[in-house]
Amino acid sequence: MLSNSENAGAIAHCDQSNAYTGPFVGYAPLPAGDYTLEAVESDYAANAMGTGMLLKFKCQVVGGEHDGQPYYINLSLEHDNPEAQDIGQRDFAAMRHAIGVLNPDDTEQLHCRPFRVTIGQKLHESTGVLENFIKAYLRADSGEERCHAA
Repeated sequence: MLSNSENAGAIAHCDQSNAYTGPFVGYAPLPAGDYTLEAVESDYAANAMGTGMLLKFKCQVVGGEHDGQPYYINLSLEHDNPEAQDIGQRDFAAMRHAIGVLNPDDTEQLHCRPFRVTIGQKLHESTGVLENFIKAYLRADSGEERCHAA
């Protein structure tokens, strides 16, 4: 194990040939438009307020200028507020139709299958930060499995 003084020396002697550009601060919201996405991870967990359950998808953009950029979809499939639950259920049905897997036994059956979305932008109500939202789910050209998610 390195002591603090040894550690400082190790850092001072590391290769500095690549220019430092600063820490990664995340992705900017996607410009409004149509994108191909594919789900690469999913999880079903309680929401932060404890008022329902979220089906959470980590997706990624496929192709174009933003290829590989992550995009997160959270669907309220169970919620104390019936309207929130209805919206989540409708969006999940639209997503399944866009993917072409209507009745999956497991959300992993939705992974690595391209689907298209129309993405819009809006300002977050409380923070004023620009964020994306899905305006529509669209069927991709092919429902074939593309990636091999971990």
